[in-house]
Amino acid sequence: MSTLVATVRTLGRPASAGGLPRPGVRARIVALVVLACAGLFLLRPDLMEVALASLADAYLQVSVFVAGTLLLIAWSERASGIDVAAWLAPESPWRLLAAAALGVCCPAAAAPWSW
Repeated sequence: MSTLVATVRTLGRPASAGGLPRPGVRARIVALVVLACAGLFLLRPDLMEVALASLADAYLQVSVFVAGTLLLIAWSERASGIDVAAWLAPESPWRLLAAAALGVCCPAAAAPWSW
């Protein structure tokens, strides 16, 4: 535990003269988190089932959202003949308007908690 506390305490400090982080600090934190999760999953197998079910559900939700957004953009481009992808480009002055229109067309995507 003291290694974890020492590692976390050194994260905010300047590391070396060049301002670069010390090598291995992130690797140690990642290794500790992975070992802690592996220990929890070995001690409680039902946690693994919950984690895998949550990951599968999240993957499905994101996939459906992306597919719906692509379908909406493709349909709007085909129906109107307007290049929506060009409207969403970072240098486009229509970017905010196009994003707002997509939010209005899909209010459930903009606020999924209001279903």
